[in-house]
Amino acid sequence: MAEPDSVGAGRILSHIAGRKAYKNELTSAEQFFKKALHIATARKDPALEMCVLSSWADMEGRRDNEQGNYEKCLRVIELARIADDPLSVFRARASILQRFRRQGKFDDAEAHVKANSEIAERLHDRLFMVLASNENQQISLCRGDWRRARELGDRALALQVDAFGFFSYMMYGNRAYLEYETGNESEGSEILDRFFRLAQRIIAEDPDDSQMRGAIMSYVPHIARISGDYQWLDFAETAGKKVLSMPESHPNIARLARQGLGLIAVLRDDKKAAPEYYECLISDRVLIKPGIDHRQLLGMPPLQSRIEKRLGRLQAPIGEKPSYLDELTQREVEVLKLIAEGLTNQKIGDGLFISIRTVGTHVAHIFDKTGCANRAEAGVYAIRNGLAEG
Repeated sequence: MAEPDSVGAGRILSHIAGRKAYKNELTSAEQFFKKALHIATARKDPALEMCVLSSWADMEGRRDNEQGNYEKCLRVIELARIADDPLSVFRARASILQRFRRQGKFDDAEAHVKANSEIAERLHDRLFMVLASNENQQISLCRGDWRRARELGDRALALQVDAFGFFSYMMYGNRAYLEYETGNESEGSEILDRFFRLAQRIIAEDPDDSQMRGAIMSYVPHIARISGDYQWLDFAETAGKKVLSMPESHPNIARLARQGLGLIAVLRDDKKAAPEYYECLISDRVLIKPGIDHRQLLGMPPLQSRIEKRLGRLQAPIGEKPSYLDELTQREVEVLKLIAEGLTNQKIGDGLFISIRTVGTHVAHIFDKTGCANRAEAGVYAIRNGLAEG
């Protein structure tokens, strides 16, 4: 039994706080964190302070307190000058680099990835190596550096990532997404098979694993959108609904589940489910509007025009979808208008923020529904039926 106000008691309190935070008992968790931090300060024990703050920072992330998370992570890194706690430093740097990646500050993010890679190498810890490689790969994907993203993925997969459960799923998900997005369907399909076998195994071993289900929702609907292969959507939908039924699910994971279920409804043209998730998107306007007002303060890239377009869509009233000739969908009409303007598939994809592969699928559907044999005939069709200006 640890003596009250001892360093051992502080570590126990921090552990209890972490468990409560995991169960979303955030108010109670914060009280335990404060007691543990008080002991660390009174005892002038920087290692205990690092341990407490790294776990507390994770909780701040659970409740979307990004500034609180950032400040605590910076303090952990500062304390690393006088105390050695590589696990706490790794967690703090991982949190900060994710913040920088979301803000588009890739050079800053890479500096923390490099530091974490050095920690992993020093400890000879394969899990840390996989986590660092995953973050590095995410940055390469954001930069559009496909070659480096593949190299990093190969390096991580060589570490026999299947042993790391959820984190290995992230590596397979990143790689499958990359291959499909760049048109390498054969390789993407092979990785996707491994991806699903692993997911099924992990869920069978832990039926209450919300992290894995959140990862499923972050990849499967998007890969289905790119590939046009919907065979795994039922599996993903079940995973997403399970996440939303679990009160202890991390808010970010629950958000991934809602987004994934919304995309599934769109892919299936599910008129019953779509309004429910449309309402979820409407409630997210509180996140988009500050993004416009405070984009410089937040340090985000200049994406105002794209945010405003999306906000305009969210503000549109729910109603019946417009009816078009020959059963064309709204997206197909958008593509058709751009065909009539003489745009290439690449230009259309850039304008609509979809992959060139998806554009090709829409073009094929347009030709099939309208009976047009080529782009010229499709352009004439659009003008004749008032879908584009002559």
